[in-house]
Amino acid sequence: MKVPKATVGIIVFSVTFYLLVTNFSPYVSPVDVLRPYGVSVDNLLFGGFIYSFTHIGLKHLLANMFFLSIIGTILEQRLEAKHTLAIYIASGWIGGTLYTLINPDVWVLGASTAICGLIAALMVVDIKKAIIGVIIALYLTPVIAYPIADWIVNETQSHKEMEIIKNAEAIVNYSQQLKNATGEERHVLEKKINQTYQKIIITYNEKKSIETGEKTETVTPTSNLIHILGGTVALVYLAIFKRKAYNQLWDDINGVIKFGSSLVSSGVKKLRRR
Repeated sequence: MKVPKATVGIIVFSVTFYLLVTNFSPYVSPVDVLRPYGVSVDNLLFGGFIYSFTHIGLKHLLANMFFLSIIGTILEQRLEAKHTLAIYIASGWIGGTLYTLINPDVWVLGASTAICGLIAALMVVDIKKAIIGVIIALYLTPVIAYPIADWIVNETQSHKEMEIIKNAEAIVNYSQQLKNATGEERHVLEKKINQTYQKIIITYNEKKSIETGEKTETVTPTSNLIHILGGTVALVYLAIFKRKAYNQLWDDINGVIKFGSSLVSSGVKKLRRR
């Protein structure tokens, strides 16, 4: 089994980029903070490239990366890493650009368009494994990726709640000391109280930001059209650069037709015997 270099590279870059953009938080809020990394009519060049590596939330990220890990790994057993990467980038870039030109009022984030390009390519080079891979990915993504995302969010929120409680207790302690303090000591305690209070505000806002981001992720719409466009780009790419791949598709289709015909013939013969 070949190491899926392109798939691993895409996943590592996407996860690292997400962590840096969100400052290692599960979600970023408001979502407009991510607008410079989304594809839109005003951001076709940079946004068209980077949006396939950017995600609106943790669940969005993990679901796409898990799906990609399955489809990309299967595809790279039949297709070189350079073509896999090229299809991913081309499907995302061209598919996203065309979609935003058709719908100029929207901006888009996420790897799903590029992943649809990989699915389309896999359908061409190995339709049987493509069907199996998609079924497995559709089944396992909500079973594995979503719970992991929920666990990370819950743990992060719990940690921030503990921080708020810890800092609130510290303020109470400083306030008790302040009653008997004088001079410079009083000034130091007042400064500590103010700094600790600011920490509470920051942590609370971070907690609310995660909650807002999580809600935004659940109501963000998706589009079948952009996915179709991404898949179409992949089919065109293979027709230009890997035309021989379609020979395998025709062989697979003919094999399915022959298999179906044999089943039908066998069924007809049994009926006649009865």
